Amino acid sequence: MPERYIAVVLGIILAPLVTIKDISIFASCHIIADVFIIFSAFAIVIYSIFFILQQGVATTVKPFTSIYSAVKIFGISTGAYEINAVLISIYKQARTRKDYYQARCPAIISTGFLYFAIGLFGYIAFGEAVKGPITLSMDQTLWYIEMIELAYIVALLPTILIQIHPAIQILSHHTTDKLVQGQIRELVHIIIRVAMIIFPLCLAVKFGERFEGVLAFIGNLACAPVSYVFPGIIHYYLVAETKREKIRDMMLVLFGLSCFSIATSVTIVGTLKP
Repeated sequence: MPERYIAVVLGIILAPLVTIKDISIFASCHIIADVFIIFSAFAIVIYSIFFILQQGVATTVKPFTSIYSAVKIFGISTGAYEINAVLISIYKQARTRKDYYQARCPAIISTGFLYFAIGLFGYIAFGEAVKGPITLSMDQTLWYIEMIELAYIVALLPTILIQIHPAIQILSHHTTDKLVQGQIRELVHIIIRVAMIIFPLCLAVKFGERFEGVLAFIGNLACAPVSYVFPGIIHYYLVAETKREKIRDMMLVLFGLSCFSIATSVTIVGTLKP
């Protein structure tokens, strides 16, 4: 099936969902979605382990001897902190800060282990041929592989609102919130929400097989600054008091800038290759 047809179907399904303002109506659905996601993650790890036991270690597996390989390891580990975007809504509604931390720490730790396991066993099983969405590296003719992919798709439907919630709040603050109350304000708000769904789908169809490189490029532009650079700068100017704290913040900023420059440069070079 051509990718554009899949994009149209997803657009028809997701566009009405993102126009809903009250994300709390999906609260119970989020629990079901988390179950699907965790099931899929464990299934991917188990599949990769059994694949290694049957086929052996991929011949293209190499020791991490380059700077870029080390940066990729940090990138995979940093990915676990993406869950913080989801926890922002929990933070705003938590009765106390202690309640928030009790929810955040187990979530980040467990997600970090899952990211690490998927990245580790996926690379050992498929080597350099492993694809960005690791399910694409698996045998697509197997029914349980289709079930894993279907579980991810089903989990996307109720969670799409909370995933884009931070971005919607920021865009609304700088656009619709400045308009007068009325139908025009609501119309612009809906257009922004729908565009946030349609635009990535169009990019996916446009770049096709190169979309993995586009995602990597966008991830490099966003993850390193958000994960290392911005926290270091913000802590330096708002919280750091001692010389030790300021040195630690500057080292974090320099480390983030190094990861950003190396990973972005290599991604651009790899994407431009025919």
